[in-house]
Amino acid sequence: MSKKSDIVRGHKVMLDSDLATLYDVETKNLNRAVQRNIDRFSSDFMFRLDRNDRENLRFQILRGLMRGIFV
Repeated sequence: MSKKSDIVRGHKVMLDSDLATLYDVETKNLNRAVQRNIDRFSSDFMFRLDRNDRENLRFQILRGLMRGIFV
């Protein structure tokens, strides 16, 4: 399995889209299932990315892609 986790706010995280791919489901269906069963998850299971988080994550992804091209 390839690297599918990133660092956000100092925590190793996995995006919902990557998790959905892992379980071979659509992202929207994964999110619906989580919302239907929210009481089964700890309070720190998920969080929404803010604008700063998205920019930092985009930078991490691009940096990883560039390493793959030039290494």
